[in-house]
Amino acid sequence: MRQVYVNGTYLPESEARVSVFDRGFLFADGVYEVTLVLDGKLVDFAGHMARLRRSLSELEMPFSLTEEDLLKIHRELVRRNDVCEGLVYLQVTRGAADRSPPTMFAAAPSITASPSSTKAAHRRWNSPKQSSPRMPGPGRSS
Repeated sequence: MRQVYVNGTYLPESEARVSVFDRGFLFADGVYEVTLVLDGKLVDFAGHMARLRRSLSELEMPFSLTEEDLLKIHRELVRRNDVCEGLVYLQVTRGAADRSPPTMFAAAPSITASPSSTKAAHRRWNSPKQSSPRMPGPGRSS
């Protein structure tokens, strides 16, 4: 069974829990980064972390984990799940807080990370003919 990371703990995905009052769940008040894994190695991890820090700063979202902490989490997920080719999805939200009154502050951020292992991940992300519904590929109109 796949192992995931939730707020400081590695556990089977079936045991992972996030509060229904998490602002990421209620208001999409969070940031995510997806890091490609090729040959068991994280691709451009520093670039992803720079973007994560910039996004968290723009949202004025406090975050105490260091890049080294996040690198350890990512590597441990790759190791525990034996990911050779795939992705690590990191989500940071403002955390759980009452809905009313609206607030930009919660007790602590929620941090989750989960891997996926697929050889198709690299092809899907790098195919010049592949496009998403929001971004047309070469020679396609929106």
